[in-house]
Order: sequence, then structure tokens, then C-alpha cells
Amino acid sequence: MKLVQESTPFAFINQVLTLFVFLLPFFIPAEGASLPTFVFVPGAWAPPSQYKTLISYLSSSGYTTIIEANPSLNSSDPDATSVLADATALRNPILPLINEGKQVIVAMHSYGGFVGSTAAEGLSTARIGSTGGGIIGLLFISAFITMQNQSVLSISEEYDQDDSFIIVNTTTNQTFPDDPEFHFFADVPPSIAQTAIASLQNQCAPSLETPCGPPAWSDPFYDGRRSYFHTLEDEAIIPAIQEDMLDASGVAWAVEPFNSSHCPFLSHLANVSAWMVQQAQKFVASF
Repeated sequence: MKLVQESTPFAFINQVLTLFVFLLPFFIPAEGASLPTFVFVPGAWAPPSQYKTLISYLSSSGYTTIIEANPSLNSSDPDATSVLADATALRNPILPLINEGKQVIVAMHSYGGFVGSTAAEGLSTARIGSTGGGIIGLLFISAFITMQNQSVLSISEEYDQDDSFIIVNTTTNQTFPDDPEFHFFADVPPSIAQTAIASLQNQCAPSLETPCGPPAWSDPFYDGRRSYFHTLEDEAIIPAIQEDMLDASGVAWAVEPFNSSHCPFLSHLANVSAWMVQQAQKFVASF
């Protein structure tokens, strides 16, 4: 005789709870384990406050994010600024984390690709070794993928990118973008876009003209650990140039194409945050 157990709401709830208890350990880090720390590199003209909502989202997923303004943002001494100076400053928050044995993911937006790629060179866990800490992955969000000695202006010339929206004040040696709503925030809700526009600051011209150093992304250590959020409606770094930079790099990338303007963390916040967390989990799992 075949016995059939009648399903009841209580039985179903018990099954769900049993499944939840079984799966819970897979979503909670083991005791003593810690999540990697994001070090976020802003784009040109953008203060850290422009990324505060993204950082809040990452925090709600348990991730600590460190972000500091590039020294070339609104500096009182523009002539002293450069990509290399920005990269040197970025190492200040990264090195203490590594010395404490922590894993770091460098996330870069726009011009931040110059700064982050240069600063991260030589700081992977494979190159550091002794402390157990180091950079475990690189995230590019509509960011420049740079070769050594390139600059924003040289890439614009090489790829025939229209950079006429960058207005240079030759008296102050500062720059500011023309029509930032169109170039950066076209799909951002109007109230958020206006707040972002109001927060923009001058970017020192030498930071856009000076060359970067050797890029970290070319290190074979980052095979399977370099990811790109490809913005398909971008009017600042147009999609075709993003694709050309990816192709010219000669290495493999995990590319996430997305219908967004240049600042997807403002227009598609949940998507960008989820992508960053997903990539972080992948980087950690690769060890």
C-alpha cells in the first residue's frame, strides 16, 4: 500500500525553514572571515560625495568602501598635479589595508582608470605575499583602460574622441566640463542629476595631460580578476572607444554591457552595486 502524506501549510513552512537553515551558511562568512575592502577611485571633476549612495548600498551588503578625492580635484596648485601624483596619493589608503593582511578590490570610474591602474601595479596578493593581504581584483566602471605613458588627451587623439566638452581655463590651469548633464547624467533622474552637477568641481589640467605609469591590469595575476562595466549610452567615453580599449589591452575581461550613461551608479544604482558584489564574490572564490 502506498502512503501519501497530505501537504499542509505548516508542512510547507517547515520545509522552507529547513531549506533556509541549510543554505544560511553559504551566505554568511565563516567565523573569523572578512569581506574584501573596496577602494573606489572617482572620475574627473567628481567629489567622493557623488558616490555616497553606492557606498551605502555596498555597506548594506557588508562591504567597507574607502574613497578619497583625487588631489588633482580643485587643487590650489594645479601645476603640481599629475596622474602619477594622484596614483601616489591613492596608495596611502591601500597600503595600510595590505599591511593588515586585508584583501582589496580597486574600483575605478572614468578618469579613475588612470589613477587606479597605476596605483595598483605591484600590489596584488601574488606580488605582496608575506602579509596575506593585497589587491585581489580590479573593477572598471565606464573607465579608461590605459597603457603606460597614455593620458586623457592622448587617448582622445588616438581614438578620435571628441574632447571639446572639456573647457580649459588657461589662466588658472583648471578645467570644467561643458553640458555635464548630456555627457555624464543623461539617464539620471533630474533631481539626482542636478545635485550631481552642482557638486562638480574644477579638475586640474595637468592631470588630463600627464602620462600614467605601468597598468596593473596587464599582470597575468588578474586573469579572471579584471571586470568592466560597459556603458552603452555613454557620451563621455563613447561605447565604441570603450570597446577599442578593451580590444587593445590584449587580455581577457569579464564585460558587463549595460544600457546606461556615464554614471550608472546614479541611474542604475542597484544594478551596479549587485554587479560589484557579484564580482567581489567571484574574486574571493578564485583563491
